[in-house]
Amino acid sequence: MFLILIVVIVLVAWALHLMQEAVDRQEFSLMLAGFLVSSAAAGLVAVYLLINHSFAYMTDMERQYYLQQQAGRVHLESLPAQSFFGKTALKADL
Repeated sequence: MFLILIVVIVLVAWALHLMQEAVDRQEFSLMLAGFLVSSAAAGLVAVYLLINHSFAYMTDMERQYYLQQQAGRVHLESLPAQSFFGKTALKADL
């Protein structure tokens, strides 16, 4: 997490530097480059948040499965099986 934070800070600093150079030199290409670098930093943050959420979801699913298994309530029919189109193929009997 700290590595991603450092990378984002460096990208934002670089984008600000490019935009300042664009104002000083009156060049549109440097302003565009600064915008693209800042967009990359925002994309990196968005991907980090999405991946973090999906890992938390998968960890919670694993924890719930483990707790159900310890309680002795897990059967093959209770596991969610997704078909190709996202419809549940097996029904849960809890």
